[in-house]
Amino acid sequence: MKNQSSMSKYFILSELSKREIHGYELITRLEKIMGKKPSTSQIYPVLGSMKSLGYVAVRVKNVGRKKLKYYKLTKRGSKFFRTMNKKFELMIISALKEKIKVCAHCKCEIWKGAYSKNFSGKRLYFCCVSCAGSYKIR
Repeated sequence: MKNQSSMSKYFILSELSKREIHGYELITRLEKIMGKKPSTSQIYPVLGSMKSLGYVAVRVKNVGRKKLKYYKLTKRGSKFFRTMNKKFELMIISALKEKIKVCAHCKCEIWKGAYSKNFSGKRLYFCCVSCAGSYKIR
């Protein structure tokens, strides 16, 4: 699979982990997530592959004159997604590790919007003004 298909695969699994969804709705959800509408030639082959691997079950529902295919994760698909999600989380944490600051007062991790203050010539980071005001040099 190409990189685009791999990312599409991850986002498809993510959406299916939330609920059962039909193909067109899945495409519109992916468009909102990725900022670009994926083509049916990117999505349906991935869904077909996931079905043959036992990750996805398909249910056909008659809606008026149309037959819509609804997709949902199987137990095997849910397990695969959890594993994939853990790996993805580790990649993100690794990429952001250098940007994460630790509050000098409460020790929470701050990845964006840290408040900084100099104490005795040393720059310390805080999650908020209250923590900065409560901080006492040890």
